[in-house]
Amino acid sequence: MNFDLLWPRLSGKSDDESLKRDLELIKKADPGDFVDVALGEARRLYDQEQQRRSSADSKGGLYLGVATAFLASLITLSPLAIDIIGRSESGLYSALSWLMVITMGISAIVAFRCILWAKHALKVAAFRTMSWRDLLNVGDEKVELTLFRDTLKCLRHNYVATNEKVTNVKMAEALLKSAWFWLILSLLVRLFYHLIEGSPSGSETIINVISICSEMA
Repeated sequence: MNFDLLWPRLSGKSDDESLKRDLELIKKADPGDFVDVALGEARRLYDQEQQRRSSADSKGGLYLGVATAFLASLITLSPLAIDIIGRSESGLYSALSWLMVITMGISAIVAFRCILWAKHALKVAAFRTMSWRDLLNVGDEKVELTLFRDTLKCLRHNYVATNEKVTNVKMAEALLKSAWFWLILSLLVRLFYHLIEGSPSGSETIINVISICSEMA
């Protein structure tokens, strides 16, 4: 069973040690006669990293908007759970009504977590880039080698920030899927309630809502 669908979570570790180690390796890097090829490849990777960062920003904004709209829609659907609590007479009806409230509440909490992660993805972070000052620091060694190392340093620093941004986006995506899962489960509980109660009109309404939610998910 995919437990991340029920409650997505993230386990990560610090990248500070590997960053320091990689920067030391970059200082000693020397492609020799292939420095021109290495510099071109480093620039290509640098541009690719910028595109990856831009894509993560776009997805973060998308998930933020969808999760906000989802949470607003969930508030409008909350009467479906509240109105059956007061009129639940038997123990089974009462259990189903509270189960619907709980699952809908979990859906709202997960959707709120999605909003927070999406906002983290859109958070402004430092981005390393080369400037004209870097050209002034070129010493006696080969210019291409200096540019190659400086480009790799910028790329390695940006790699950490971009990975964090992408991780936030992936968490927002997982949380949004989980929120849809809990909402559909809540509506299925309400449908089961109407089937036991023998209310065809209520069952048709819930079926329509579930079909709409499935299409949106």
